[in-house]
Amino acid sequence: MSTNPRIYLDFNATAPLGPRAHAVMAQAMADSGNPSSIHAEGRRARDHIERARDQVAHLVGRPREQVVFTSGGTEGNALGVLGLAAVAEQRGLPRIVAAAAVDHPSLRGAVAALVGRGWQLRPIGVTGAGALEVGSLAGAGLVAIAAVNHELGTIADPGVIAAARAAGALVHVDAVQAAGKLPLAAIDADALVISAHKLGGPQGAGAVAIAHDDALPLIEAGHQERGRRPGTENTLGIVGFGAAAADADPARRPASSRSPSATTAGQLAGSGSMAPARRGSAARSTPGSPVRAASRS
Repeated sequence: MSTNPRIYLDFNATAPLGPRAHAVMAQAMADSGNPSSIHAEGRRARDHIERARDQVAHLVGRPREQVVFTSGGTEGNALGVLGLAAVAEQRGLPRIVAAAAVDHPSLRGAVAALVGRGWQLRPIGVTGAGALEVGSLAGAGLVAIAAVNHELGTIADPGVIAAARAAGALVHVDAVQAAGKLPLAAIDADALVISAHKLGGPQGAGAVAIAHDDALPLIEAGHQERGRRPGTENTLGIVGFGAAAADADPARRPASSRSPSATTAGQLAGSGSMAPARRGSAARSTPGSPVRAASRS
């Protein structure tokens, strides 16, 4: 029997809790207030949450008011997709959602919920290498894609979002596997989702940055998160999430410590083909070349 310690590498599934996230969570445990309370303990808890909101907003490159804390990527995808569908319906956009069959089950599940409500699904084609095919999305009211595939690591072609915008569709992006590896600010999305535990934060915390005030909550039962996600906030999880987001933010790390994938890979709002993200290396594809799958990070 081997006596060598196991080396954990499956960061795509979940990353170990980072030391700074651990430290700030331990510190926040000393404050027992409800962030909705107006006494001193409650105000301290609220301060913890709002500091974390700033950190997450900086990572995703969105105004802090757009950041809605969730229990993770799954809830974020549901909130983003269903919320944008409500916006699309209010604006009279076609009840057609374009999505790919290779994306995360949580994203496919949210899309399936729309289909169950009478929306029509327009499948986005996928190449043999797992890359999304770029084509016309005319007639779609909502396009829901992943920035980076959760199994292969292939990065979505920016042309998909360009086609969505040309069609006048709203855009939802699952950026769970992209956060901390690729810049997110340039992704032209109406809703963008990330998850804490992919970044070295705790499990059970995530966020959706959603640009529309008329997006509806999944549960209309409380005032928290500006009414978009009712229920007492997970203060400890959110605090750890904020610390992990700050550590993962390429703009806040010294240039010498940034991975090339975070500084040289194309953005989803740019042009040209997208190659799979590799932790610590920039993998690019050229026209006509196969897209390589990223190693799990």
